[in-house]
Amino acid sequence: NGAPTTLAVALPGLLLQDGLSRLGLPKNAGPREAKLKYRELSLALHPDKNQGQASQDEMARINVGLGYVRDFFEAARTAGQLAMQDDADEREDADSELDRAVSSRKPREISHALDTVGRVATPEKVMYARGLLAQLDWEAKQEEERKSAEVLKQRAAEMQEARRNGPGSPFASACSESSTGTEVMS
Repeated sequence: NGAPTTLAVALPGLLLQDGLSRLGLPKNAGPREAKLKYRELSLALHPDKNQGQASQDEMARINVGLGYVRDFFEAARTAGQLAMQDDADEREDADSELDRAVSSRKPREISHALDTVGRVATPEKVMYARGLLAQLDWEAKQEEERKSAEVLKQRAAEMQEARRNGPGSPFASACSESSTGTEVMS
């Protein structure tokens, strides 16, 4: 099924503990301590200084121990690098999505992009998108106010025209309906 077994998940940690134990180190020792301890032990157990099978066996034991420790920390470092690369790729994709939405200058698209990728994108991109969204909102309100002002000017002009043309003109009836509140502004 592709899911790691319990042994596969636990094995690296068990090998690390075995490696540290072979070197005579505590469970919380790191790669630096392991390297220093290995140097110390290898100098003491080196075949040039010690003859016999016991010395060779002990040297092989600490070699395996250091190998386990190195493998564990190398795998952890590699996993960390892969996770960092995944994060960078995700951030790059989020930035691209935000850039696309910003270039559209459509508030709905920008807002949607901020909702979906805003937590991952770089802070600068998010701040720019939020600023643009605020600017577009302000511009839309300004345009709405401008249109309302135009409608009011047009109504005022119609009312003046009706007053000039007298009570029988078509403008006068529109003016009287407007002043009585029977007409609804659109």
